[in-house]
Amino acid sequence: MVLSMPVLQKPDPAILDANIEALAGFCRGSVDVLRSAGGPDSVAFTAGRDGTPTYVWTDGGGRTRWLGRTSMPSVSSTELVDAFQPGSHNVLFDGFGQGAEVELLLGRLAPHQAVMTVDRDAWAVALSLGLYDFSEDLRRGRLLVFVGADAWTLFHDFLIEHDGFLTPERVLSWPWFDAESIASVSDRVAAIGADVATRRAARHAERRAARSALQECRPVDEPVIAVLSNVAEARTLELGRHVLAGAEVLGWRHRGFMLDSPTMVHPYAVEAAMHEVSPTLNVLVDTPADGMQYELPAAASLVVRSDSQPLTDDWLKRLSSGDRLAVPTARQTAQAVEFGLDPARVVTLPAAAAVGLRRSGGGGGGRVVVAAAGADVSAKAVGLHLGSHKHMWETATGIVESRCDAYVDDDAEGILAEALRRLRVKMDSAEVREGLVARIRQVLGLVLVRRAYCLALVEAGVKFDLYGGWDHDDVLRSYDRGGWPGPLEIGDVLADGGMVVSIEPSGHIHQALLDGVAAGLAGMVRRHALDDTPDGLGAVLNPGEHVWRFDTRASLVELVRRYQAGPEGFRQRAAAAAEHVNAEHTWASRVEAMVRACRLV
Repeated sequence: MVLSMPVLQKPDPAILDANIEALAGFCRGSVDVLRSAGGPDSVAFTAGRDGTPTYVWTDGGGRTRWLGRTSMPSVSSTELVDAFQPGSHNVLFDGFGQGAEVELLLGRLAPHQAVMTVDRDAWAVALSLGLYDFSEDLRRGRLLVFVGADAWTLFHDFLIEHDGFLTPERVLSWPWFDAESIASVSDRVAAIGADVATRRAARHAERRAARSALQECRPVDEPVIAVLSNVAEARTLELGRHVLAGAEVLGWRHRGFMLDSPTMVHPYAVEAAMHEVSPTLNVLVDTPADGMQYELPAAASLVVRSDSQPLTDDWLKRLSSGDRLAVPTARQTAQAVEFGLDPARVVTLPAAAAVGLRRSGGGGGGRVVVAAAGADVSAKAVGLHLGSHKHMWETATGIVESRCDAYVDDDAEGILAEALRRLRVKMDSAEVREGLVARIRQVLGLVLVRRAYCLALVEAGVKFDLYGGWDHDDVLRSYDRGGWPGPLEIGDVLADGGMVVSIEPSGHIHQALLDGVAAGLAGMVRRHALDDTPDGLGAVLNPGEHVWRFDTRASLVELVRRYQAGPEGFRQRAAAAAEHVNAEHTWASRVEAMVRACRLV
């Protein structure tokens, strides 16, 4: 038997061109250096030991050299990045590497974090930039490339000129760095960081002095909205984007200060930019004002929660006396009032549809869109490491899987009790018990139920597009289309959709269901005891007149097949639901409600 290796395709020259063009936005000084860079004549395109495309050449001493020294006979890019702890700030690479390390790390970092690279060998960096398409991250400032003899100076100057970027907190230590090399890089980064911090502090003091010398004067004929947060979670960023989109539709001035880009993160820069905007309403998403590291402009303040989880006393204590609070469920509103907040300062704002979907043309196609958020539910992934906790988790997993058609998230405590009973284990620590119940309620139960219903569609041969992040799942990976799209993309995604299926064991109404309904798709939702209450579908929809409900996996399959056999029978109800949601329950409506709650109109 003869084994054959696949033919390795040379990279498309357009990749390098696109990267250099995108690099010009933040690193203009590196562009000309990269375009004119030339390497050894012996450079040859090849594959590393792990199959990664790379380059190899012979140096002046006749020794073989590999691009970046990784993904070849000695160092694996994946293992190198897996072992690195990036922290919560930006990361520095002293040496660009082969490119795989940058790509892998960008996939791990939060949206507000950047990879900053410094490399004297511009020709080697040009080879790496020809292997990977980094154009989007370069354009957004998530990847910064400083090359040539003046690379460190370019890096230093960049941080001085772009004061919204954080200075790097961690430096990737390449395996061949010795103690002297590590100390040298660390000292250099520390010195640059100290100089940049001094300059930024001086500018910050000047700005504050200038503001205090001016008497603020602004028109108040319409709201000016600032949306801010120091939380980088996906649901927080999603809510912030929807609030901004709603303000845009209303024609109100607005600006976001979310952790969705590295360009505006440093507190001094954010404070200066916020005062330039001079908002009349500060919308703080998942973040009371005491969590911000900068001085907020004088304005009405509304703290908005993005999730439906119970409010804790510790979190409520962080609200200042002048804050108003907006929560998505009536249960949370009652909690806040019971805690002692003035009822007049608490408003219930349930989920809403993205703006502009009335024109998306959805509902005319036959595509089945399923919204079901996924996650890794292994014991390790949820932070359980003790053997006893792992056994409990495995037992709880089996219990939930056996009850998928009936499970709701309020069953979490009973699931834990049953698992402990089966294992004949007693758990005395209330704190540990609460932590396990929370994990079952917020992760295990939700994900297992969603997966079970999706698998039922797979087994029935239904073709569907799954949104929720299931690339870790061997079966559902081929159906997965990533997370639920944001307000700028959702219209195109739903344009040829016929029905939207929301699998939500919590009973709370899901953004995806409302987006689909607003676009004219027939809405299918798992039945729940909360449906007719202000904490469920009833907060926005009339369950019997606007959507179709299923009780079990079998009834979901039957409902989908019935739709596919005769979609015209679903259109009248879907059209009425679309009209209702677009008239009263879009994010533009919610932004208007926020402004009314703060008595700005």
